Amino acid sequence: MSEIPVGVMTKSIAPAKVLVGIPLGRETPHHATKALLRFAMGQRVDSPLPDMATVKTFIRMVAQAHATDFESITADVVEAFLQFAVGPRAGQVELIDVPYQATAAARNYMARYLTQRPDATHLLMLDDDHIHPPDIVARLLRWWQQDNNRKIVAGLVYRRVMPHDPLLCIEAADGTLSTMIPPYPATLFPIDGVVATSAMLIHRSVFEHVPPPWFYVETEADGITQNTEDYPFCRKVRKYGFNIWVDPDCRSPHLGTELVDEETWLRCNPDIAQRAKKLSVPMVN
Repeated sequence: MSEIPVGVMTKSIAPAKVLVGIPLGRETPHHATKALLRFAMGQRVDSPLPDMATVKTFIRMVAQAHATDFESITADVVEAFLQFAVGPRAGQVELIDVPYQATAAARNYMARYLTQRPDATHLLMLDDDHIHPPDIVARLLRWWQQDNNRKIVAGLVYRRVMPHDPLLCIEAADGTLSTMIPPYPATLFPIDGVVATSAMLIHRSVFEHVPPPWFYVETEADGITQNTEDYPFCRKVRKYGFNIWVDPDCRSPHLGTELVDEETWLRCNPDIAQRAKKLSVPMVN
């Protein structure tokens, strides 16, 4: 994945103010984690930036809820985090102080907060059990800057548990989901289906036009099987006329006992890997 310079604006169509929401909690000491996040993101900073050892401790804390291999957090990951946290977009990016609650509720909280901030244009949801590209704001925001009709842009993520499939599905008319397998288009493409919201940029007009609740868990007839809030959100916004765009080059590996990405998925599913080699997916403009 090539890196896009954080300070470069692709096209200045309209000013942007991005609110970044991270639904923290689970086993992570959330108050301490959020305090460190605010500090690293430049919120209420009254002292010099932390040294590399401090930031590495912070990243380990965020990863702790889902990872046991702390040594996978290498120096380049730490440097990437610093670039994201204190880069040229410091005034354009603001962290939302999300209270500890269920993930769907946390996402609704962030969405509601955005609607109450007339100065903000977007909500960027970044789940804490992923390692996100340091330039993810620039990477996703550029597509809206090129075309303001692209209201929802998501990065590509893979399921943390087996079968490690991409959380990227085409939906048939009867509601059947089919996992989209590589090769993917080389650039941004719309998907008539559902994607994960783990790394997703959403324009405020989506929340203004679509009635709440935006995020909710669906329970099947057996009362046990559940669909988390990602896919119901995608279905609802599509019903209200919003397209969902996917940037296949913006990838946020899932934190587990190893980083889960396309390589993990194909290694665990050799039959799919062989099929992928034979496919040719056309470009979508």
